[in-house]
Amino acid sequence: MIKIGKNDYYVNTAVQQSIWTIRGTIIFNGPINFGHGSYVLVSDNAILTLGSNGTYLGSDIKIMCFEKITIGDCVRVAWDCQFYDTSFHYIELLNRDGDIKPLTKPIVVGDCVWVGNRSTISKGAVVPSNTIISSNSLVNKDFSNIEPYSILAGCPAVLKGSGFKRVFDEKQQKELDKQFNYTRTHL
Repeated sequence: MIKIGKNDYYVNTAVQQSIWTIRGTIIFNGPINFGHGSYVLVSDNAILTLGSNGTYLGSDIKIMCFEKITIGDCVRVAWDCQFYDTSFHYIELLNRDGDIKPLTKPIVVGDCVWVGNRSTISKGAVVPSNTIISSNSLVNKDFSNIEPYSILAGCPAVLKGSGFKRVFDEKQQKELDKQFNYTRTHL
């Protein structure tokens, strides 16, 4: 089942409506949840592929797909994040007559990736499975050669370390909340 406007996350969006413009193809590989205020644009001939198995895209998420964006299984994306496989405007390199780069390049996000709030994943980004992206990061290149279970952070994002794993299991998370005396608020 595809849920749009799911209201069980920490942050409520100021814009309660979701806007989707689909001219290309969206492939849903299973159940997926979108928070409030999602903006999804899939342009002519573009392909947006979304994973399943607990994939959640938070409130105020923006996805603009002009070529190809693939988001894997069990991906968690916090609020105010954006995925753009285009730079929108052509840029000409001066002193290189006619050298203009393409506007689009595919984005690939692996399985079990955690994207912190207000992060941007832009054209050409490749995020391997089990990667954590810190809040307010800009991922704009291919990180497929980093070690498993890595953290990317910064603007632009750089490798901050490896050997870190996000706890996705809700039962384990509740046990850890008790252990660390943390009160988790859900709407």
